Amino acid sequence: MRKSLNLLLSASLLCLLLAITASGPDAAGAKPAGLTPSAAISSSDSARALEKLAADLKAIIALPQELQAGKVGVMVHSLATNRDLFTLNPDRALTPASTTKVVTCFTALSELGPNYQINTIIASDAKPQNGVVQGNLYVKGFGDPFLTVSDIDALVEQVTSAGIRQVTGSVVGDGTFFDNHANRFDYSGDADEVEPVAPIHALTIERSQFTVIVSSPRTPGLPCNVQTFPRSEGIEIINTAVSAAAPARRGGGKSRKGGKKRRSDLLMPGFTQQAQRYGDQFPIAESEELQQKKGKKATAKTAPKKGNSKGQQATAKRSVAGKTPAKSNGKAAPPAPKKSRTATPTVTARNGITISVANRDGKQVVTVSGTLTANKTISNHYLMKNPAAIVAGIVHNRLRSAGVTIGGTTISGAAPATAHTIATNSRPLTEVLTYVMKNSNNFLAEYTFKIIGGANGGRTETAKKSVEKIQQRMSLAKVPFQQCVVNDGSGLSRRNCLSAASLTGIMNAAHNDPKIFPTFYSLLSVAGVDGTLRKRMRGTPAANNAHGKTGTLRNVAALTGYVTTQDGELLSFAMLMNGGNVGGYRAVQDKLAVRLASFSYSEGLEPVATPQAPPPETPAAEAKGKR
Repeated sequence: MRKSLNLLLSASLLCLLLAITASGPDAAGAKPAGLTPSAAISSSDSARALEKLAADLKAIIALPQELQAGKVGVMVHSLATNRDLFTLNPDRALTPASTTKVVTCFTALSELGPNYQINTIIASDAKPQNGVVQGNLYVKGFGDPFLTVSDIDALVEQVTSAGIRQVTGSVVGDGTFFDNHANRFDYSGDADEVEPVAPIHALTIERSQFTVIVSSPRTPGLPCNVQTFPRSEGIEIINTAVSAAAPARRGGGKSRKGGKKRRSDLLMPGFTQQAQRYGDQFPIAESEELQQKKGKKATAKTAPKKGNSKGQQATAKRSVAGKTPAKSNGKAAPPAPKKSRTATPTVTARNGITISVANRDGKQVVTVSGTLTANKTISNHYLMKNPAAIVAGIVHNRLRSAGVTIGGTTISGAAPATAHTIATNSRPLTEVLTYVMKNSNNFLAEYTFKIIGGANGGRTETAKKSVEKIQQRMSLAKVPFQQCVVNDGSGLSRRNCLSAASLTGIMNAAHNDPKIFPTFYSLLSVAGVDGTLRKRMRGTPAANNAHGKTGTLRNVAALTGYVTTQDGELLSFAMLMNGGNVGGYRAVQDKLAVRLASFSYSEGLEPVATPQAPPPETPAAEAKGKR
């Protein structure tokens, strides 16, 4: 009986082992985690799998013209084995578009640290005594692009909570953390402006915009009311506009149903609807740029400059369209001479009202004239010419409203190094970097770029200092950067040149730095999930897997980042394509990323031969007859 039981148990165990062997490691749909390589995969198997991967990637990159011209650069690197799995023109310097933001972000995190705070402070010449500040009060900015009136209110509350009730001097706005070259187009040295970007100031508010609001009373002939938002002592208003009677209706037609007021124009004069088009960026939710994109029209078109013939206009269009790209040898082309910028007033005419905005003696002077139909309101946005003085003027107004006596006026200038800090508003650098990387926001990328230089003492040539720190960081990280050129932080400059090797090198360096990698990785867009990759690679193995930064200009598309294979192996990659159809390039890049996400070393396993049954034995008599 015991012998029969032992035989039955042995038979059961044998059946179980045979079932496990037949089902294999993927019987429950599980991936062979960490297979890079395992005991089941030999070195020859791995080699065959990589050969197949390389052949597939080459087949996907079916761009004969670009390949012949050397306008494609691709590199794939294994972070697990520290070896290159695939290369195609890896050292060729090409136009990178918004993948330049990877350089900006990596340098900012490496140089300043993930916990860096962008401060705006209020300080005084000397420590307040008995609620009195002897001397000036300073508002100093360190490059916060998101500063709002609410932030100013919080700063003013800190001042009043400290018991300050009197300032004997002036309120001074200090924007000297950056230099005076506020326009990206100027400090980049570009010959053409691909997309206008709002000025970059160390101390500004409401994205360097203010609104002029003109309201007419119900009674014709009375003066109009003119206000600005935000209100500031740094803005002077000259108003001669008056209310006018409504014009008689023609044909006795009925008035518009509901009597709704026309919505005001929110476009900044001088900025076209081309905004948000390049660099892959999409606007921050609920921003004014988003309202522009949804169809608001400009109230007044900028008059063409004298002497700008049709031929000149056509040349400018060709330049913006990217028909004159930078050379791919990595050497920056000399910038074309620029037209001088004149300080002419910005004039807007609408509904009988003319608004002229000029900069005079450090103040923004708003002159409003004409007539406006009774009981109407119009408004327009304008760029701040001296935002430091305007911010100081806002603080001046808020302090007086809080009961603080101010003996002086509102000016802009530099705070002394010995100034005593009274109030601080802080914003995490990562809050800005999230929009730079996920949304590919050009405006905020330029702020980050200049913060790098400003934090390293670049008060006179901030952009040059930023480039210097970028070069140093690339050298320390051993990133191949010799043939690379960076002129701005956003990648709008067509004179920028990066290679697939340099971008992959940055990805590798970030991965190898545990202090910054968790932050850096989280800032990248996720395929099929968020950012500029939110609509790409959906329903593929790369979805919710590939993390990357996109780049787009006219005739340029790029993608760099990380992807995890079916074996759980993390790869870094970079793909740069110049000269042709952007949509076609993106399709190729998506296929490449999906192929990498689908890769497994098990692809190199030789198929196991199915054992065949031996031939039936031939009877001896029959065999003898065949001899």
